[in-house]
Amino acid sequence: MQPLPHHRRRYPYAFLTFLVLTVVTSTGAIMLSSGPSGPNRAGPHPTFPRVEHSSPTVSPPGPTAGPSLSPSPGAKPRRVSPTRSPSSRPPSPSQAVAPVNYRVTRGLCKYVDFTPISSLSSPPAKPSVESYHRGFEGSTNVLYVCHGYTDRVLIRNIEVMVYDDAVLAAAAYAEDKSTTNTIEPIRGLSEDAYGWPFDPTAYVVQALHRNVTFKIVLFARDWVPDLAQLRAIEIEVAQGVLGRLPHS
Repeated sequence: MQPLPHHRRRYPYAFLTFLVLTVVTSTGAIMLSSGPSGPNRAGPHPTFPRVEHSSPTVSPPGPTAGPSLSPSPGAKPRRVSPTRSPSSRPPSPSQAVAPVNYRVTRGLCKYVDFTPISSLSSPPAKPSVESYHRGFEGSTNVLYVCHGYTDRVLIRNIEVMVYDDAVLAAAAYAEDKSTTNTIEPIRGLSEDAYGWPFDPTAYVVQALHRNVTFKIVLFARDWVPDLAQLRAIEIEVAQGVLGRLPHS
């Protein structure tokens, strides 16, 4: 029997070697694909982290959670001083406006322009007049009077009552006004003024001006006047007197 050729004897060994290498290679591939990769060893197929794109969370409308604005039972309330605007600050004594007070320093007839009264006569007649004043017991009020006549007009009285302040004058004026039945308001003469017919031959005008009250009464002598004309003359006289009174 002849021996096998040399290459045929090596065939079984070569086949076994190939088979072993195939098994080892397959096993290593399986381990690499399924096992965890080391810190310095990347896997056969690199992977990337998955990024979740989530929309921002929107809180429903309503009060948000936060520190409570209500004081705790044991907390003492803190006093907050009110904010005062510059315009609300009270004026200093040097900025305060002093009240205006009127006074009479001479006979009241010296403050009267009799031209409107004299114009009722033809030709105009110069009136005969005199002044006086008097005080009142227990009071500092002073009454100043001018009275007289012309050939056609009786100047029953022109009066100025001077009070210590405007409050007292206003109170007395209001009391006197409340007792008058027929009142005809007069605009633009003073703080307040009104007139009323005394009778068919006479008219009365009264006014309040700061700390004084004013009154004038004219009578027609032996004729029936137009009361509207008497009213207009008395208002003109009143404007002249109140405009000439000295004040402080």
